[in-house]
Amino acid sequence: MNPFDILDEVRRRGAEAIVAQSGLSHDGLRRHLRAMVGGSDGGSGGLLQQPILEGAHPFVTVDETMAELAGGSLHPRLVDALDALAVDHEYRFPRSRHPFRHQADAWRLLAEREPQSVLVTSGTGSGKTECFLFPVLSDLVAQATEGRGALEGVQAIMLYPLNALIESQRERLSAWTAPFGGKLRYCLYNGDLQRSARQSERRVTPEQVIDREALRASPPPILVTNITMLEYMLVRADDRPIIEGSRGRLKWIVLDEAHSLVGAAAAEIALLLRRVMLAFQRTSASWPPRQRSARGLRSATNCDASWLTSGALLMKGCTSLRACAACPPGPPASRSLRPAIFAWTSPTRSMRRLVETRKYGE
Repeated sequence: MNPFDILDEVRRRGAEAIVAQSGLSHDGLRRHLRAMVGGSDGGSGGLLQQPILEGAHPFVTVDETMAELAGGSLHPRLVDALDALAVDHEYRFPRSRHPFRHQADAWRLLAEREPQSVLVTSGTGSGKTECFLFPVLSDLVAQATEGRGALEGVQAIMLYPLNALIESQRERLSAWTAPFGGKLRYCLYNGDLQRSARQSERRVTPEQVIDREALRASPPPILVTNITMLEYMLVRADDRPIIEGSRGRLKWIVLDEAHSLVGAAAAEIALLLRRVMLAFQRTSASWPPRQRSARGLRSATNCDASWLTSGALLMKGCTSLRACAACPPGPPASRSLRPAIFAWTSPTRSMRRLVETRKYGE
């Protein structure tokens, strides 16, 4: 059944439901009502309008392949691990793939020695998660290559508004961290995380911390959580070992669905992130001065990107990433903390004024 047949069927069933609920017994009135609500003219009483078709241009890719980006924006071992997944694996990135332009630009920016904040806003299926997760993993792989044991201490906090979104990262993270034999670990920390687990259960997935007891004993470098659990972690005595084992290590803060952080939610997250930086000892030299930091956080949580030091914005289907001359001077970039502001939906009006968006065919 094609989409047009489905639309006709929805229109027919909707009309029949209204006629059945109307209680009309006159056949003529029933036929008239059925024809009116089942029609395609909304002005004449139809429930559904005619469908609107929009041609979707493909997202722009770069000339370089993943293999050519290895050793530059991404660590070679990470590129090898992504390519080594099964050919039919959903999360495989073959070395021959040409990534999207907004992905490659994000990787380049987040791999620079001078940390910068990046805001990503693009359509569904455009690979926004890879924009920030590959640089995080690349940095961790570089550290794991230098050491022998598993990395300890939270270096990246990924904040998601819904538990369903947190859970959706499990398969992706496992696929990309499992090849490193437990050196790169992550934890999905929400209310569903069990209190403790048997050692035999932990050995099944060494790349994932599956219980709170293990999380507190050995905090993993990647912590995927929500605002509520992050708040609890800051005030709950049981979670103090997570913070104490991670002090001085936090580098990345990722906000998913950043466009929803407005009003009271924006104020809450702004204050929460300040407390996070204090708890993880990311103050003074490792973060901008207090006055500018407050302004930056407030702007970030309202999805107003004018404070970003580089003016770097990644828009839907963009063909290039450019610094915006309209952006006022922002807070100086931290040398150790790289907050990646991440959004899923369309750009706000303020962003449209700052950044050009272009696609193939436009």
